[in-house]
Amino acid sequence: FNVAVSLYQSGNIADALKILDEMEAIQKRVIAAETEAKRKAEAEEEAKRKVAEEALHKVLLEAKRKAEAEAKRNAEAEAKRKAEEETKSFTEISCNGVKLKLVKIPAGTFMMGSPEDEWGSYGNEKQHRVTLTKDYWLGKYQVTQAQWKAVMGYNPSKFKGDNRPVENVSWDDTKSFCDKLNERYVGKLPRGYKFDLPTEAQWEYACRAGTKTALNNGKNLTSVHNACSNLDEVGWYTVNSETIDGNASFFSKLFGDNHKTQPVGQKRPNNWGLYDMHGNVFEWCRDWWGDYSDEAETDPAGPLSGSLRIFRGGSWDCNAGACRSARRCGSSPGDRYNDQGFRLALVPEQ
Repeated sequence: FNVAVSLYQSGNIADALKILDEMEAIQKRVIAAETEAKRKAEAEEEAKRKVAEEALHKVLLEAKRKAEAEAKRNAEAEAKRKAEEETKSFTEISCNGVKLKLVKIPAGTFMMGSPEDEWGSYGNEKQHRVTLTKDYWLGKYQVTQAQWKAVMGYNPSKFKGDNRPVENVSWDDTKSFCDKLNERYVGKLPRGYKFDLPTEAQWEYACRAGTKTALNNGKNLTSVHNACSNLDEVGWYTVNSETIDGNASFFSKLFGDNHKTQPVGQKRPNNWGLYDMHGNVFEWCRDWWGDYSDEAETDPAGPLSGSLRIFRGGSWDCNAGACRSARRCGSSPGDRYNDQGFRLALVPEQ
């Protein structure tokens, strides 16, 4: 600049202007270089910021994923704990001080019905695959007279005895029993469950407890109409249900009909700890009578309407063939007989 001034003062204006033009060009290049350097620095800072943001985002996502996974594990653990608590709570209930034990039955798939070559088999027992999708509970024993009296306040049974199964109860009567229990246990039952009769499928699945034979001890009949040693292990039927009263008269002992129900829980239980699924008293089921499906079924509940309700299991006055796991019977829902009782279930609401 000083040179340009000297040249200007000496009259060499053209050279002075040339130097000033060069200086201006240099200044522009410097400004451009500084601008570019600033832009690059800002771009680098922005890139670093984005990298930092992405890294932070990944960290936050991973933390969120871990938190959600932990929350899910905690929720599953809590649900499992509650389910276990509910299971513990409903392995036994109390009715005015009288206890009633329940057994939890796991969901699963089985072949319902009987093969055609099974001794005593009927045509209405066509085998088909059935899947039950939810666990449920079933009485460890048939409902006893003591339990019935505790809930209903009276005893309709012919063969009296607190620990004998209640009989002379209709399907309608058993539903009233379940309704009363549901009223007592409002807000105390596992969510989505209620006391009821089991469906026919729930009954047979629980009776079999994984077996595929005529009886739930893994054995078949040795006789349909006469004494059956395999049935003797697990059930009361016409051959072994005779009880002689010591105070009875000679003629009553000699000629009387002394066959009757027996106290529950004396025979061998099945694999799931259920007693008297064969014999003693027939057990009402929830379903209307209907033909089996030709196809596999999931959670079947029988026809929507009908005239007969299902009962299962055989009784003290039946032959061995009528006590098989697959045997089906039906009766009007208002009928009462001294060989008909029931077993309480805690089942999913439908």
